Formats: sequence, structure tokens, C-alpha cells
Amino acid sequence: MEATRTLLYSEIKETLSSLNITVFDNRLKRTNKESVEVDVEKNTVTVFDDDTETKFILSDVELVPLSCRGLKLSPFSEVNFTMQIDSSSWKTVKPLKFESKQSYQEEMVEKIQLYQDKCFCAKCDQKIFRNHCFYKRVLPLPSENWSSSVDMWFCHKHGNDDTDYKSLSLIPKLGECFVGTSYLLVRSTHLLVRDSHNGTVTCPSCHIEIGAKFVERKKLNEINSYTDNPVYKIFSESVQFHRDDNLYLNESPIQNKEAFFAKMINEQSHAYTSFRLILSGEKENKKIQCLIWLIDPNLLIFEGEASSEKKEVKLKPLSVMKILYKCDISDTSRLKTGRSTVFDQWASDNSVHGFHLPYILCSSLITCLIKNTKQLPKSHRCLNSFLTNMEIGKIRHIRTIRNIRNHLAILT
Repeated sequence: MEATRTLLYSEIKETLSSLNITVFDNRLKRTNKESVEVDVEKNTVTVFDDDTETKFILSDVELVPLSCRGLKLSPFSEVNFTMQIDSSSWKTVKPLKFESKQSYQEEMVEKIQLYQDKCFCAKCDQKIFRNHCFYKRVLPLPSENWSSSVDMWFCHKHGNDDTDYKSLSLIPKLGECFVGTSYLLVRSTHLLVRDSHNGTVTCPSCHIEIGAKFVERKKLNEINSYTDNPVYKIFSESVQFHRDDNLYLNESPIQNKEAFFAKMINEQSHAYTSFRLILSGEKENKKIQCLIWLIDPNLLIFEGEASSEKKEVKLKPLSVMKILYKCDISDTSRLKTGRSTVFDQWASDNSVHGFHLPYILCSSLITCLIKNTKQLPKSHRCLNSFLTNMEIGKIRHIRTIRNIRNHLAILT
């Protein structure tokens, strides 16, 4: 006999003082599902039949039991309904952990200035920077599309200067580190690791990809074009800065990839006052495009699972970011069809902000989104042509996918 498995997922609508609740129970798959009952009290949701009982205790809220509406049974063995919340009992929940007064870029600049060579792999804590490598200057890079408005920075040409500044790359000199929105730029003399034949940089201990060789669009002068001292991009989410004794390990609010991506999306949305973003990344003949639609930057949810061994579950409200997404992985060596797609429509829309990420980060983002989608109840995973996501499969599975349907993602 299949073990009992019960899940509860609910979204708090503060402005409406309501709670949208979804209960999944595999007992609803049975032919005698009429014997399964859902009972709602002041701060509990109980699912039971003749043999077993499962109770979810919701903290910080009090429900109005007689206010149930929108009750329906979905074909996914899920019960959906809405309850009113007693507003006088509602307690304020702390803001999202990826919200802060500083941008991620500013936080990273301060960390590098403080810890200098104390840079380690985020997965295995292997040292990445050479000992006693110190930076005289740690500077934040401008936005991704800085060169598009470079004409407004100069009123005239100086002397015989015919430099096309639009085609230049900003790269660090010796003793400098540049910090972008998702990566660091450093010289090879500062690194303990070396790139492979394809230009990627991997951790010597756990062998995950932590960076790539930086390809300049155009060399400004000789100081930027040392063949024996090239520039490398080190992905910010793949490294962490702390003291050798690990006392400050994980002190940053960016503790994992999920929080890193959530903070990045939140910052880009605020900076460009746009709730719709296009993230893209390219590598050889592969191109990833991901449409991000920010639905709620600060959604409060209850989420929990009970089993045959765990009959009573206490749940606290969790602050998350809710987004819709649609991804496309294409082969750039193939000719595009003339048919217009939603990606083309978003790309031509001035209200949509686009920015570029390294290919490996785009892959990690898609993986994170799909992972979160799979953690959502099935009735919450799709909204119109976009999907809701809580979980993502492994990257090797993603490579076989050409069009991933729109998903709803919950990032914590």
C-alpha cells in the first residue's frame, strides 16, 4: 500500500487579507476519495480519513473558518480554496533576505577590499586567489549596455584620437579588480587556478566551472593586451570572500545560487523600473534566452509536507519572489525561421530590460527555476502560456530541450 503523503502550499494576499490554500494528498487518487476530509480551524488545516490524520499548524495568522470560498478539487489530487485572515492577528514578517540597502555589486566591492586574497570556492572552500595578492583599486563596472550611450560622454575628439570607444572593453590593469553585476575581472597573475583548453576556469578541488577567459572586443593599448597575463571573468556566485579561519563564512546575504539570482533580478528590475527582463548567454554555437516576468517581489507563503511518520507540521511564513519565466536554448549555427516569437516581441519592446550573463550562469538560472517549479503543486505550475516553477532538472537534461514552456518560479 502506498504511504500517505500530504503537502500544503498557500499564498498570503495581504491587501485582501486572504490565504489561497492548496492541499495535495495522494489519498485523493483513490476511488473512495470521498472519505478524505479537510478541516480548517483557527490556525490549523487538518487532512484525515478513517485511518490517519495530518495537521498543519500555521503560525502568525488566524483564519476565519466560515469564510471558505472557491473550493474545488483539481485533477492532480489537489484541493484548492481561499480563506479570510483575521487582520488583527496578522504579524509582520521580516523582508526578503536578498533585499538590502546595498546592491550586490557594492557588497562585493567592499568584501574584496576587506579580504583581498581571501577568495575561496563557494562549493568546496578551495583557495582561488594567490596568497599576498592585494588590489590597489577595486572598482564597480558600469551597466552592461554602457557603450550604447558613450557618445554623450565626450563633447569632441582630442587631437588625433580616432579611438572607437563603443567597441572597447573595460579591463583591469595589474593590481586592479573590476566588479560587474555577476562576475569579477582579474588578471591571471592573481589566480591559483588555470584555464583549460576551451578557456573555462575550474576549481582544482571540486572541478566546478568558476570562470572563463575574458575576450576583449578591442585592445585599447599594450597594457591591456599581455599575452602572458590575460584577464579572466570569475563568476560571483561561484566564489566567496572570508577570513582563513572561516569565522565569517556565509556572512553575506548571498548564501546560495537561488538567493544570488533573486537579488540580481530584484536589483535589475528596480534599476531599470521594469518587471520584464530578458536574460541571455552565448557559448560557441549555443544561445540561451530566458524571459523573466516579476509577478511579486515579496510574496509570503506557507509550505510544508507531512508523511506517515510526521503527522503534525508547524509552518512559518516564508518570504519569496514569484516570477514567470520562459526559456529557449537554440543552435545559432542554424537559420532562424521567419515566424515571430514571444522572444522577438519582448526584444523589440522598449519597456523590457535585457542584459547578458555568462552562459554557465544562464544554465544555472534555468536549473534553479525548473527545480523550484517542480516543488510547486501542479495546479500552480502554469499561468496562461507561462509556467510556475519551483524546481529544475540537471543541466544535462536541459540541453535536450529547445523550448521550455512558461513557468512560474518561486525564489527564496
